[in-house]
Amino acid sequence: MALYNLAIDPGEDRDQKDQYREIVKQLQQLADKYCRTLGDGLNNMEGTEIRPTAQL
Repeated sequence: MALYNLAIDPGEDRDQKDQYREIVKQLQQLADKYCRTLGDGLNNMEGTEIRPTAQL
């Protein structure tokens, strides 16, 4: 995991996660919420709000 300020570091050379731990924590909580809701194929987690595809 990394955090970059693309306005001043577009090359993503300076990871700033250690300087902004609270922001990283908030972003991780949001990501976890959406992974639970939508699913996460990388971690083989089925989402809680996944519905069957429509049939014609």
